[in-house]
Amino acid sequence: MAKQKRRAAARKKTTSKRRKGSKRAAPKTTARKQAKRLARKKPAAPKPPQKPVAEIIEDTIVDIVEEPIPGVTVVTELETVRTIRPSNDNEGSD
Repeated sequence: MAKQKRRAAARKKTTSKRRKGSKRAAPKTTARKQAKRLARKKPAAPKPPQKPVAEIIEDTIVDIVEEPIPGVTVVTELETVRTIRPSNDNEGSD
């Protein structure tokens, strides 16, 4: 029994001399990157209606050359004339 007491005492001495292992430091948490918010596009301003710059007049001239049989006409010439007339926006300002 004496040996058992010595062994127990020896164990107690060695266990008290042992140091506890230091705890590992927790890794530092890094801030996560947040998604950037997209800038919203402003709606395009409505464009003012365009005023007609000039008025185009188209005239068609038809020449009937012959009438071989009564009631039957043969058209041999078509002529189209385009004329441009400026807009009349400034008439009221006079």
